[in-house]
Order: sequence, then structure tokens, then C-alpha cells
Amino acid sequence: MYIFSYGSLTTKFPNKNKAPVKFEAYLEINYDNMFPMISRSNIKNIISGFLIEINPSDLEIMDAYEGYPDIYNRVIIDVNGIDAWIYVSPDIVSL
Repeated sequence: MYIFSYGSLTTKFPNKNKAPVKFEAYLEINYDNMFPMISRSNIKNIISGFLIEINPSDLEIMDAYEGYPDIYNRVIIDVNGIDAWIYVSPDIVSL
């Protein structure tokens, strides 16, 4: 199981296997709020971050840390052929 991190999860869980990745999508990282948040975009952008290998108990901890489902929603995204969870704006229900 994988999660795509573009923010604090990368440093919050330093002991996890992670790999830097980039992918193109109609998404953008919005820094207007207190925390960075993925939102939809009208143009394709290159999104940079890390794929982190996790287990179900890690996901529960990350959900609490990210404020899921109150602050962020969590959906599956294809990152270069790998399905990964990603925390996104609450108005996004699928990608």
C-alpha cells in the first residue's frame, strides 16, 4: 500500500520507505490555506512529492494527523502506474 505525500507526511514519517516521484495531472498544490492542499486545475501541472510505502495501521495514524475527513479527503490516484492514496481538498471525491 502506498501514499503520495507532497507535504509534511514526508518528514513526519522518516523511517518509511519513500521514493521521489513526479506526475502530470489536472491538479495543483494550493498554498492559500494554512496547509498545502491538492485541488483541481484547468491545466495539467507537474506534481512533485514522494511515494511512501505504508501499512493499514500507518494509514490510520496518517488520517488522524491530516484531519481526514474533516480537513482533507483521501482518494486513490495513479502515480506512474502505482495506485496510491493522496490527501486532497475535501470537495474532491475521486480522481
